[in-house]
Amino acid sequence: MTAYVRFILNNRILVISIFLGITIFFGYFMSKATIRSSPEELFFGDHPGYAHYQQRCLEFGGDRFVLIGFQDKDLLLPESLARIERVVEAIESIPEVIRVVSLASVQHIDSVDDELHIDYYKDLLTEKPNLKAALLKELVSDPMTKDLLISPDGRHSVLLVEFDTDKRVMETTPDKIKTIMETFAEEGFDSKKLHQAGLIAIMAEVVHQSLLNLSQILPITVLIL
Repeated sequence: MTAYVRFILNNRILVISIFLGITIFFGYFMSKATIRSSPEELFFGDHPGYAHYQQRCLEFGGDRFVLIGFQDKDLLLPESLARIERVVEAIESIPEVIRVVSLASVQHIDSVDDELHIDYYKDLLTEKPNLKAALLKELVSDPMTKDLLISPDGRHSVLLVEFDTDKRVMETTPDKIKTIMETFAEEGFDSKKLHQAGLIAIMAEVVHQSLLNLSQILPITVLIL
């Protein structure tokens, strides 16, 4: 052991050069690493668990949905609804997105003189602002939207985004989520009051943190060691 330590001390530059070469060699391959974190890729196609997973996806939505909670002083004002509509249009332009459900897309269904009338809440609120209180009351009492789409005070809402799992690549999902959040910010919504939920949001953050560790924290740790 004494001879070994003496050799290292007498050949410091050589030893450091060897370790530096090894670090660069493996660092090159580490830079090419990819992270696969879609639950579907944890199963083989003929695995019985995969069929069970697919059935659960049909029942509960699987990893196709992400929910974005947001708030404003009054979401039922025409200008607020217009901002939400622009956010929806921007999100729908993302290739992997199938549909977006929000205050801008929910329908008001009513029967007048035995005739069925179907309108969008956003159109009614824009054309008849004086009906805001009545329409808000309907939204918070309607079984289809109650406790789901808007809060009783009209300040908090949720936007649902459905992704196409056949086209979505989990590694690019963090960028898609970031784009969605930036779209809200560009329309004036407070980024500190935006909240994400759903398996996609969780997996996107896992991928983001993994890539951050891989690209920044790991190299710094290796250099320190």
